[in-house]
Amino acid sequence: HTNYRVAVSRSHQTAETHQHIEQLRATHPNIEVVEQGSSYKFCLLAEGSVDYYIRTTTTSEWDTAAGELILSEAGGSTLSYPAGEPLLYNKESLDNPWFIARR
Repeated sequence: HTNYRVAVSRSHQTAETHQHIEQLRATHPNIEVVEQGSSYKFCLLAEGSVDYYIRTTTTSEWDTAAGELILSEAGGSTLSYPAGEPLLYNKESLDNPWFIARR
């Protein structure tokens, strides 16, 4: 595909999500936003159908664990946003930080 495809939540978008996408437009003016449900976005990244996924609302470990593993096995990465740290699992709180995933 010729566009830089960015996956976002279908139902959980914030001003920070939109600001981040606008920052990406500086280097990728041909962004196409793809709205999909939960962990399916990780599968789209893993298969190469989208290039980037930004999440700036609450998710829990069970929302991301399987998808993150699939993406990782496909050569992608998931990092907290804006800190850029790996997501941690089996914490006392099962909430994830905001994150960016990419292939």
